[in-house]
Amino acid sequence: MRKTILRFASYSRYWGALLILIALKLFIGASSNTLYILGAVYIIALMMYEVFAESQYHRKTEKLLTSIEGMAKGDLCVDIVIGEGTKKNLDKIQDVISQLVTIYYQNNYSLNVADQKQKEMLSGYQEIAVFLITDQTGQQIYNNLGKPLSYNGDRDYFEKAKATGQIQVSDIVISKTTDKLSIILAVPYFKEKKFMGVFAVAIDMQKVSTDDEKLGNAIL
Repeated sequence: MRKTILRFASYSRYWGALLILIALKLFIGASSNTLYILGAVYIIALMMYEVFAESQYHRKTEKLLTSIEGMAKGDLCVDIVIGEGTKKNLDKIQDVISQLVTIYYQNNYSLNVADQKQKEMLSGYQEIAVFLITDQTGQQIYNNLGKPLSYNGDRDYFEKAKATGQIQVSDIVISKTTDKLSIILAVPYFKEKKFMGVFAVAIDMQKVSTDDEKLGNAIL
């Protein structure tokens, strides 16, 4: 029932105008000519909106298909602009990962503490597909899935984090750990100012994206 009501409401731009015209006729006695003109103007405006919306949809779809074609040819990384709503969600995750790095420092780089704390702090983030820690070479020393520890030193986000000492957000990639389309957020950590590796999360783009940005973020 709720879905039926929502679907009916989604078409209000079509039937809503008719109700307004009827109200104008009944309550203020608008002339037929006035109603005809208003109706014609509304129909033209609606047609222009539909053409614009359709063109925007086709642009996003074409971008998605181009990205998929690139991946089919072997490209592991696709450069796609992320929407503002999705960026806000990523910022929240970045803050939590930075907090985990601080806790890691405070507990003498204990992987056991990192494991315990990530379970507590990341449990509410269903969009996080995997949490991992690497050493300074890019070799994983921990991941929360219990999977074999992969080598991430050849990934662009790791190389940039190592070179700049800055937090990195990758383009959309195929995660080595999950084999899914993801964005990798990597926070470097240090010991006596020496780069020691990264705390990173593979983020499921479908789950982190806001509803109106899923297609724009290249996720069906």
